[in-house]
Amino acid sequence: MRWNELWGYQQQDYRSWPSKIAGQEQTIRIRLNHKGNKLRVVFGNLYGIEDILFDEVTLQLLDDRLQGKSELHRVTLNKKEQLTIHGGCGESVSDAIEQPFDCGDILEIKTLTKNEVTLTSGLVSYARLQQEVINKIIENKSKVFLDQKEQFRIVQENQRMFYIYGIVGIHGDGMGNVLAAFGDSLTQQGFWIDHVKQRLLTEGITNTSIINKGIGGGRMLQDTDPTADTFQRHGRAGVKRYLNDVFHVKGLSGVIISYGINDVLGADHGTDI
Repeated sequence: MRWNELWGYQQQDYRSWPSKIAGQEQTIRIRLNHKGNKLRVVFGNLYGIEDILFDEVTLQLLDDRLQGKSELHRVTLNKKEQLTIHGGCGESVSDAIEQPFDCGDILEIKTLTKNEVTLTSGLVSYARLQQEVINKIIENKSKVFLDQKEQFRIVQENQRMFYIYGIVGIHGDGMGNVLAAFGDSLTQQGFWIDHVKQRLLTEGITNTSIINKGIGGGRMLQDTDPTADTFQRHGRAGVKRYLNDVFHVKGLSGVIISYGINDVLGADHGTDI
């Protein structure tokens, strides 16, 4: 069986900006550009200093009114419903879920974390046209909406972005095109990727996903020194990460490169070009 990557971002190092959570539900909604019959969720905590324990992860398809159009599935990892996403380790892929899906469907994933954990790894984006992230805290058995800037240090530093922890990608079966967008922060922000995905759907070009492989603070030739600048600690060199980050994308059929645009103007990049 061939698996395609339907959605994904690059994990980044936020050990300089740790955030503690406990008793929290995170909801991730993603509009799909592929169709198929099976789904898998990809988990990751690459820069984590602690393990993330998901007491429950669920998956469901929604329509445009955000009403359920499929049954609610429990996501399992090695047949276990309680998932441990180990800090400092590579990606883990869930067991396959039998669920037909189509282009334009909204995939909703919910994670529940009861224990306290310090988060130092994850995904960030700015674009909300094709995806939405909602956080709620559990108080007296009720779920209360939580503004991310009140919880996550990374969002406090830049309140335009949203933050996802523990989940890094979605796989689906079937044929289609998968493009990797390799770039710096302008790619990571996700605006142009979201608009291209929307245009593909509008023009009836189906089965083509774009996977975001941009990182904030991206360098071209040399890594940044994390001890010298905590904001730039995640600025890995493009020439060092290209092969691994791009060619590990499932079903890869093409690459879009948008790199070193406004970042080349920074004084600390002078020896990097």
